[in-house]
Parts: sequence; structure tokens; C-alpha cells
Amino acid sequence: MSTRCICCGKEGLLAITGQEDFFCNTRGSYDYLKCPNCELYWVSPQPSFEELVCLYNKYYDQTLIVPVFDDQKSKNKLKKAIRQAILWYYKGYPLKNESHTLKATTYLLGMLLGLIPFVYDRAIYGLGKCFPPYKNNGSLLEVGCGRGWYLKIMRELGWKVLGLELNQESARKGSETYGVEIKEGYNLKEIPSSSFDVVTMIHVFEHLHNPEEVVSDIHRILKPGGILLLAMPNGTSLSEKLFGANYRALAPPWHLYIYNPKSITLFLEKFGFNVKATSRARNAGYVYNANKSILKRKFRREEEAFCLWFQILESFLNFFNPNIGEELEVVAIKKYEESEP
Repeated sequence: MSTRCICCGKEGLLAITGQEDFFCNTRGSYDYLKCPNCELYWVSPQPSFEELVCLYNKYYDQTLIVPVFDDQKSKNKLKKAIRQAILWYYKGYPLKNESHTLKATTYLLGMLLGLIPFVYDRAIYGLGKCFPPYKNNGSLLEVGCGRGWYLKIMRELGWKVLGLELNQESARKGSETYGVEIKEGYNLKEIPSSSFDVVTMIHVFEHLHNPEEVVSDIHRILKPGGILLLAMPNGTSLSEKLFGANYRALAPPWHLYIYNPKSITLFLEKFGFNVKATSRARNAGYVYNANKSILKRKFRREEEAFCLWFQILESFLNFFNPNIGEELEVVAIKKYEESEP
């Protein structure tokens, strides 16, 4: 494997040695290189694709966090009304069968309630930038969809959805539970060009062993002006600065690349995207305590506790410096060709 950075081409420097898998306790140890220019981390040498397929099929389904949905749609009408109002005002999702008077009230309600961060976050299911704006008859592809809960949400909001998932068990359970179409594997080359309006990857991009090939295919299958939405750990977060090698995101063999706003922007721009990358302090309180557990060699997924003071601190600092939050968020728009309208 090349020791050059895939984002800017600089020679990587050895940053971390002997890193072990604290997440699933698989065998082996790994080294991370770090780019002195854009600060990208990457595992070197990397596992082969065949090795990764075996690991994901054996371990990864058990690590997934799957939300519980209430299918009794009328159970909480107020919560549903608040969500609809916020999604209409901020994301353009249309209301159904509302009078002009009621629409005016809902418009104002959505605007005001959406100004409350906690309420807005709940309305968009905590998805941040990965919650796309409304598009009539829009088509959405999720790469690495797990058991398909995101696809379920988007389908109910009117999107035509398709998921790709490497783990066979997750793909099967998702299709059976939510009735969404999930294909096993990441074979993007089978998907026709210019066939999707939105492609999402939620905490998947850092797992890719071949990000150049995947992004090239995504650019091809997106329609002109189509949007690539990404969420992933941030390699320049406050936790990374404080804990270094004990930062939770440095988790081989699962996290092969750890990007940051600068590195992901440089990377995606090479493929013809206009990129806006920022970070948010989502789950910072959990990550802080996980970092402490890793430092003490006592990490347990099910025992991650919440640290309120660190969550508040990082949220405050990220307001002034949007590059140090735990979660990196990316909105990348496919550029129109000069011959296109």
C-alpha cells in the first residue's frame, strides 16, 4: 500500500503503532500513518477486501444500533405535528390536506420550534446534514445501510430508496423488518449513471478500503446537481487532540481512514464535487467516556456513559471553531458540466 495521502499526495508519517481492535477484540495490531499537511489518518498496511468481508460478516451486525419505531402512528399526534411543521419550514417537505389558515399556523410553529436545537434535532431524527431537503419524486441510495432504518424514514417521507449493505445478516434483517430493498455488497458499478438524486453514507465512509473507486462511482450515478451526504468521525476533534492514540475513532480494522474537514474537502473536490464540510459535537459526552475506558483498557460498548460537562464544552468550542466536533458532516454537490443546463 502507498504511504502517500489519498487526499493531498503528501508522504504520511508514522503516528500510532500497535493499535488493537478494542471494539470487537479481533486479532492483530495495526499502525496508523498521518498526513503532515491535511492530517488524514489511515491504517497501514490495510486488510485485504476479502479479509474485511469475513470480519464484517462475522462481527459487525452485532455492533449495530437500531432505533425502535412506534408503528402506532396516531399515538402521539402532537409529536408528529411538530415534526411535520419543522420539516415543512426547514426542509420543504409538503403538508397534506391543510387549510390556508392551518398552513399559516403550521408555518409559524415550524419556524419557531425549529430554532430550539434539541427540538430541531429530534425532528430530523438526529441525522444532521444527512437529512436531505425535499425533492419531488426524489431517489435516494444509502451505501452501508445496516438494517435499513434510515431507508424506512426516507421512504415514508416520499423518497424512492435503495440500500447497499456488506453484512449479509444485516441486509436480510433490514429487508424483512422494514420492507425496503437492500442489496448485499457495495457493487456500485451495476447502478446506471445519473440515476439518483441523493447518496448517503452514515458512518460508513471511514470503513472503505477503496474510497477513490467508490467516490468515482458515486459521482457517476448521481444526477447533475445531485448530493452526496456523509457523516463520520472527525480526525481533528477535541477528543482526538486530548486522547491521541486512545481516541475512540482510531479503531482498526474497522476505521481505515479518519478524515477531517480539510482532508475530506481536498479528497472530494478531486472528483468534481462542490464541498461543504463542518463538524458537530454530537455524542461528545459518550465519546469522552469511551476514550477514558480505552485509555484504561476497560472499553465495553454496552457500558458507554455520558459526560455532560464535556458535551457542553465541546458544543461551546465548536460554535466558534466548527472543525473540532466529534462528528464530521459533509454536503458534496455534483457539479454541472458546462453543456448541462
